[in-house]
Amino acid sequence: METSRFRHQEILVGYITPIKDDIVNNEDDSGTEKEDSEEEEGDDPDLFYFNELSSEGEIIKQSTLRRSEVNFTESDGTTKRLLGRFPLSDPWWEVTCSVTQDRRGKLVMPGYPSYRLRSDIDNSVVSLFMKACGMSSDFVSQFIEWLPRERKVNLTNLPEALHEFEKAARIHKTVPGQMNTLVINSDAGYAVRAAHLFPQVMKHLPTLLPHHFAQLLQKGGRGKDKTPPGAKANEEAERKTQEKKMIKLHKLEEIITRDVWKLGFHHIVYRETGLITGEVNQEAFRTCGLFERIPPLQCSALKLYWKMKKETDRDGSTYKTTPYLAMGSEDTADKALEFLKEKNIVVISGSTTTTKQALPKVWVTCCGSTPGT
Repeated sequence: METSRFRHQEILVGYITPIKDDIVNNEDDSGTEKEDSEEEEGDDPDLFYFNELSSEGEIIKQSTLRRSEVNFTESDGTTKRLLGRFPLSDPWWEVTCSVTQDRRGKLVMPGYPSYRLRSDIDNSVVSLFMKACGMSSDFVSQFIEWLPRERKVNLTNLPEALHEFEKAARIHKTVPGQMNTLVINSDAGYAVRAAHLFPQVMKHLPTLLPHHFAQLLQKGGRGKDKTPPGAKANEEAERKTQEKKMIKLHKLEEIITRDVWKLGFHHIVYRETGLITGEVNQEAFRTCGLFERIPPLQCSALKLYWKMKKETDRDGSTYKTTPYLAMGSEDTADKALEFLKEKNIVVISGSTTTTKQALPKVWVTCCGSTPGT
């Protein structure tokens, strides 16, 4: 366990300061990189089976999260060097993370951060955001110079400010309009809108689904080599794509808020959101403080499901007997199994039971014999 290598964890709140030399950790950390590699390889093994599923679902690809050492500025202005995995590292994100020191005294984030938008940004951060949306330096400079000194702009009211700029600026009026379109159609702008609407996704999903979080915040749609954003047909396609993804993020927000246990079953997530992702494990639920919110029945069902997956992955078997699956009282195991059946995680056919954990299927027999073919 990674946490055993660290002591005295503390919570830091701040943001990542952009510098030119923030790179993947290239110091003498061969052991750390090896551990990272092992963790990446072991994450969400069932996801690979989803390639065989219906094309109606949207496969959320895993992204590799390598450790990088960044400048982390706390709310009091103190800046520290911090080593960790950051799916989002732009300076307009407020980052909350649990950190400690490793054996060499280096400040390390063993887990994953949570995010929300900063409200205290200055014009330099606004400029960086506008450039991340694809705006030219000339357009950004004109906008910043136009802003009244007393005008406070953040990422929430930026579209309104750009609209006012369109009316006031003595340049071609399509320029600010293009700027607003770039904000709307960029990945950076999409992520900012998602953060406004879905705070639970931004807070918990980096830990619950760390290798899928960044991909979920990408709008998809137009590629760099396709029609420019000004084309009406392309803009309509972009709008529809973004609406569909926002709906899916809204469903994830509801699941985290009301029924977070569902994230432990990728089949339920697929049925309710159309997203094909990995599954959340017990450690991630506990790290987020969400495990205690899971009702007893769903908690027992998750534990039974995890037990079945672990053992079949370990020994390569294709079935388990009912006595083997006993956990706690027999009544608890029976209710958990029945719950899995009702949710179509487990399908009972005659005297045999099969779990639908992607491919291959795992058989659980009630009579203690291998099901016939």
